[in-house]
Amino acid sequence: MKLHVIFIVHNQFELMKNGLDMLRVWAGINQDDVVIVDNASEDGLQQWLYEQKNLNYIVCENEMEGYAVILNTVIREFQITGDILVLSPNFIVLPNTIEQMQRVLYSQERVGAVSAATIPYGSEHGKEYLTAVDYAQNTPVGSSVSIGKLGLEPGAVMIKSTMREEVGEFDLRLILPQSCMMDFMFRGIIKGYQLLECQEVFLFQSGVSGIEYLQKFGDEVDRDVLKEKWDMNYFNDRPNENLISCIQKDKEEDFNILEVGCDCGVNLLEVKNRFPNVKLYGLELNDHAAEIASCIAEVKVGNIEDRELQYEDVKFDYIIFGDVLEHLRDPAATVRYCKLFLNDNGRIIASIPNLMHYSVMRGLIDGYFTYKDTGLLDRTHIHFFTYNEIIRMFDEEGYEIENIYSVVSPQEVTREDSDFIVNLVNMSRGAEGFMFHTFQYIVSAKKKGENIKDV
Repeated sequence: MKLHVIFIVHNQFELMKNGLDMLRVWAGINQDDVVIVDNASEDGLQQWLYEQKNLNYIVCENEMEGYAVILNTVIREFQITGDILVLSPNFIVLPNTIEQMQRVLYSQERVGAVSAATIPYGSEHGKEYLTAVDYAQNTPVGSSVSIGKLGLEPGAVMIKSTMREEVGEFDLRLILPQSCMMDFMFRGIIKGYQLLECQEVFLFQSGVSGIEYLQKFGDEVDRDVLKEKWDMNYFNDRPNENLISCIQKDKEEDFNILEVGCDCGVNLLEVKNRFPNVKLYGLELNDHAAEIASCIAEVKVGNIEDRELQYEDVKFDYIIFGDVLEHLRDPAATVRYCKLFLNDNGRIIASIPNLMHYSVMRGLIDGYFTYKDTGLLDRTHIHFFTYNEIIRMFDEEGYEIENIYSVVSPQEVTREDSDFIVNLVNMSRGAEGFMFHTFQYIVSAKKKGENIKDV
């Protein structure tokens, strides 16, 4: 199938020219099969394009256009019927990359789109670049490993023509690359297509893909559309590594996992990538998210607090709560109820936000407890936890905590923050510094073995 490359460029003239050279040298892509979109650049790209005689291009002269508008326009104007590779100049292809991606795209009939692994590119990564180029040049086509994904890198994704035909156009209301492509991919998943990432095929990435859109439009520009269409404020396509790392099973072992509040199934899909013989189950409130997750696991729509789980004698080795317990009216009763569905050696794995985080404490001392759309004070949180309250809840409901560890916020802790934490510890009666520094706790708890309480 013919491949068309769509370059979407905003003030990345030199990167784009380098990318064109790499496509020609290492992928054998004819420039007749490339369309360059100048998305309101101010770095000379427009004039350069006007001077070229054998390039296909579109120029957005007045202002940046949304990602969906650009893709639909290119496909329509150039009457593209084959596969497409949407490529940001931030990504540089390596030897065999395109050929390997095409091989994976056609490895199964219902593979709809693929992407490749990425490595940061720049002077500080020169050694990695040379190593990867050498690896790619000496890697036989057909030897790459692929894993299932819920979403793919919007700036470097290859989409099969049959999936485009079935899914239809990109949603013109969506501006940002991530939300535009995720919406399209979700629609493809619902129609039975798989998304794969080639783990041993590389693209080099320079800078942050799509940052120009965030700077221009902000990260909330698509929120109303996503809320109306999917009943979601944002798409989550990144698995919670902290939760998944708590699964202690051999790779080929058979076992059962239930995720309560499984969203679109990103955690369950990653579990399947690592444990191919696992049996996946999910419970989700959102009908749209459950529809997507149902393409990955056996998913039911419902509320865990309704106490209506019915799994026909299925017992679970793990029940996962990823940022869910804080949304429940009675989380203690819920973990007690879950004992009915756990194997004797089963575990609950949970990620739980920490109310004692220094950022919340600072606000309280100043007289504020302001709810937000996301974060520790998410307005949908109706139950709050500290380290001691987590320990107490699981203990009282008949569990023994095997592991509980801290996850800190990626936000940098300043000297002022550190001094504030020290003062909080000094004012407390036995609290430790980690209790104020922890953003979220990861808990793994097993049944103590006594009789299950009435539920």
